[in-house]
Amino acid sequence: ASDRTTRPTCTTTMDLRFPSGSAGLSSFLTDLGSHAGTAASGVLPATPERLEELLRALWQGWVEFLIVEEGDVFVQVAGEGAGPYQLQYQPPGGGAMLQAAGGVIDGLTMCDVLRKVVAGDPGWHAGVAWEPFPG
Repeated sequence: ASDRTTRPTCTTTMDLRFPSGSAGLSSFLTDLGSHAGTAASGVLPATPERLEELLRALWQGWVEFLIVEEGDVFVQVAGEGAGPYQLQYQPPGGGAMLQAAGGVIDGLTMCDVLRKVVAGDPGWHAGVAWEPFPG
């Protein structure tokens, strides 16, 4: 696999970043218990369980985007429901940002990609054609 689409080995913690001001998020934040204060700022340490809750919030339209970040490397999605979703990837080393070919993917593919990223699966990028992000 190209080093442009693999997660680097980082010493930083992987985080989940999302918009914190969404009205439908209030009950979701309460369910996060001890992390509710951090969640209110729109950042949580990444775990598979938290990702599933945020995917549910994204799917239901409670949040508009979700970012999985580790240091300066991130994968971000924007959309709702079954999609389409914009999927973008910032590779390590400050390289050019990449996006899913054509700019969008379906909701099931988006969920699969983010689950694999959070799980540390080195093949997270397989199944998605990537192209340079215009800009």
